[in-house]
Amino acid sequence: MMPLYEYRRRARRNLEGNWLQAILVTITVALVGGYTLVPIVRVTADFQAWLAAPTTVPAFDELFYFDLLTIRSALFWLLGAAAVLGECNCYLQNAKGSKFLWRNLPLLYREIIKAIALRFLRTVIVCGGLILFIIPGVYFYYQYAAAPWLLAERPSLSVLEAMARSRLLMKGKKARMFLLDLSFAGWLLGAICTLGLGLLYVIPYHHAARAAFYVKIKNDDQH
Repeated sequence: MMPLYEYRRRARRNLEGNWLQAILVTITVALVGGYTLVPIVRVTADFQAWLAAPTTVPAFDELFYFDLLTIRSALFWLLGAAAVLGECNCYLQNAKGSKFLWRNLPLLYREIIKAIALRFLRTVIVCGGLILFIIPGVYFYYQYAAAPWLLAERPSLSVLEAMARSRLLMKGKKARMFLLDLSFAGWLLGAICTLGLGLLYVIPYHHAARAAFYVKIKNDDQH
């Protein structure tokens, strides 16, 4: 089993001479909503009252309302779905020895319907797990963590195929990826202390490490 520091070492090696392109990708993905977790949904006072005493379910239009902020965040969330696949594609090509190129980012926008469907299903499953209890949500997040990488690598896959293959690929490896993510906690805190500017270093570093992790477990699975 490869130690976690080896993934970080490979990430730094792969990013040598590619940092500018990686930073440009990070900025672009952020601008188009790639890092938007869920759309902003406004809730009414009736919704808060229903949460306090969920005896009857009010009408949908009595629970939520939509404004410009909600519509804009939903649009970012939809557009950002394809950006996630494009980002995975950039880091995968880099992890396999190719040069990191910003122009590879938009290539997966032709798969935007699949990207949106994948993002929607993952969000529903993970949020459902988090609502039930935090641990199931975290479990489901890592169970399907490989799905965007699989779809970015093989766009011919259906969304359900990518999710099914992610379940198989991540079997016995969810805790390892969690620990790999956890190893970046100090970097993340340091980035926050720089008013977010440090994220331009931490996000590419983290994604490159995840790409190295994905390539390793994919190769292991094929042998």
